Amino acid sequence: AAKTQWEPDAAPWFEKVPTADIQNNFHRKAAWLEAVLETSRTHAKRGPFGIFGTAIAGTWLGGMIPETSFFVDEDVHRIGKTHLGKPVRHPDELHPHESVLIAFPHEIAVSIQRRLASTSKGTFILP
Repeated sequence: AAKTQWEPDAAPWFEKVPTADIQNNFHRKAAWLEAVLETSRTHAKRGPFGIFGTAIAGTWLGGMIPETSFFVDEDVHRIGKTHLGKPVRHPDELHPHESVLIAFPHEIAVSIQRRLASTSKGTFILP
């Protein structure tokens, strides 16, 4: 059987995007990540600092911020265990002097913050 080579022009779902647009998008997202890192570093120096979420974003951020004191998660299978050597706590276990960065895109982080605000005593930081 003859092999067929994948051709972008033949794929109806393939959209050609100008290189400049790709570069601008990349730089915008990289700048956002750098800002999240800087915000996290600033808060981590002020006192007990945690990261909400133990998935990809939280893991990356926890690896980048060694001053992270703990992680916060709602998954009952993760609470009480450790992640990257730090304890995983439930949001309701937070104290008023503890700050937690919600490691999600802003719109999702706002939704999480609103939901947890009535039961959690910690201070949530939005990216």
